[in-house]
Parts: sequence; structure tokens; C-alpha cells
Amino acid sequence: MAAALALAGGQIGDKKPKKQMGSEPVDADPDMKRLSREISDLIGLGAEFRIKGKGGELRIQFSQFDELDSLLKKLGIEANR
Repeated sequence: MAAALALAGGQIGDKKPKKQMGSEPVDADPDMKRLSREISDLIGLGAEFRIKGKGGELRIQFSQFDELDSLLKKLGIEANR
């Protein structure tokens, strides 16, 4: 199920993402869209870039803490609970 969620970019059964003031998704830029897809494929979770002023942010979406734990392991970070 996590693999299907990752392949769908985290949109299985999700409602439309809420818009936030001051940031916008970069779906229109094909390079950023490709990079988001590559990151999603690499980590197995949904990822998107949002532009904010002169910078931006990379958002990684997870629906269960097991998915977050898996990502942290890939990054070499040990999760303490």
C-alpha cells in the first residue's frame, strides 16, 4: 500500500491540498516537476517543491510513522521513540 501511495505521489484518497499564503507549487516548471518525481522515486514518498519569495521548500509527505522511520534510516538518522 505504501508503494502505491508513493507511485501516486501521495494522492490516494487525499483531499485537495490546502493552499497556503505565500507559497505555490511549482507544477508549471518541468525541471522542478521532474526533480520532485526523481526524489519521490528515490525515497519512496511523495515530494514537492514550493517556491517562497527568493527561496522555497521541499515537502516530503508521509502517512504513517513507519514511512518516516524508513526515510530517516535512508538518511542515516536513527529515530528515537
